[in-house]
Amino acid sequence: MGYIKSPALSDKALAVLYALFFRGALQSGDIPSPAGANELRDAGLAHTQHTATAFDGEDYFTYLTAEGQHYAIQNLVDTRFGVAQKSDGNDSRTITLKIAVDTYDVQAALEELDKQICKVLPKYRAPQRGPGHLPIPSFLLFACA
Repeated sequence: MGYIKSPALSDKALAVLYALFFRGALQSGDIPSPAGANELRDAGLAHTQHTATAFDGEDYFTYLTAEGQHYAIQNLVDTRFGVAQKSDGNDSRTITLKIAVDTYDVQAALEELDKQICKVLPKYRAPQRGPGHLPIPSFLLFACA
């Protein structure tokens, strides 16, 4: 679904939209405004019916339709009733790390290790098979050529 154009909803309808989105399906007595619920039903954003499954002994609920859920997400999650909010830089979905790492000491140690390996490798003969003889990895042979 794409962006749903905001129908002009009354404050009563917005109160019901808010309640249905954050609290879920509601019984008639829990709806903040019956007139607001009627407005959402007329806009196709809510539906009221008996359910096959009872909850707390009740089986008649008002709930958001799929379009109503999508509309509520646009207007209560992604925006504040359709008005985009400025990011305060603490958006949990975005993180930026700036790191400076000094690798001079590590690079010097690796170069020293490379020199030591190359000093030792020429003492070895061609790899032999059998107990006590491990072949020299080919990447080490090329590194000291």
